[in-house]
Amino acid sequence: MTDLIDRISGEGGEKIPIHQFFGVLRLFAGGVKTLAEIKAAAQSMWNLTGDELSQAQELADNVSSKSSGIAKVSYILRIEAIAMLLESGSGDTLYYSSGDVDKSVVKTDMELS
Repeated sequence: MTDLIDRISGEGGEKIPIHQFFGVLRLFAGGVKTLAEIKAAAQSMWNLTGDELSQAQELADNVSSKSSGIAKVSYILRIEAIAMLLESGSGDTLYYSSGDVDKSVVKTDMELS
């Protein structure tokens, strides 16, 4: 089944435009959008379902759980960096030698269960 990592890397389903995805998360971290609004955006803007929707919601919950604006932005920057490496197909620590994404490393780095 396709998950959020597949959609960001372009390996499964319709690719998520990462600039748009992280723009929404940044608006949330800045208090412009509510948690409910960004969870709804995940469904409507990128047609996320199943595991990919659950993981997007978990990312939003992780942002929400950070205690300060700086912590929220720092977390988003980490997720953005990982997403950029996934999107470009680079980042030796995120890939097996076969070229497949090492999802366990990515999930740990993104704080996903």
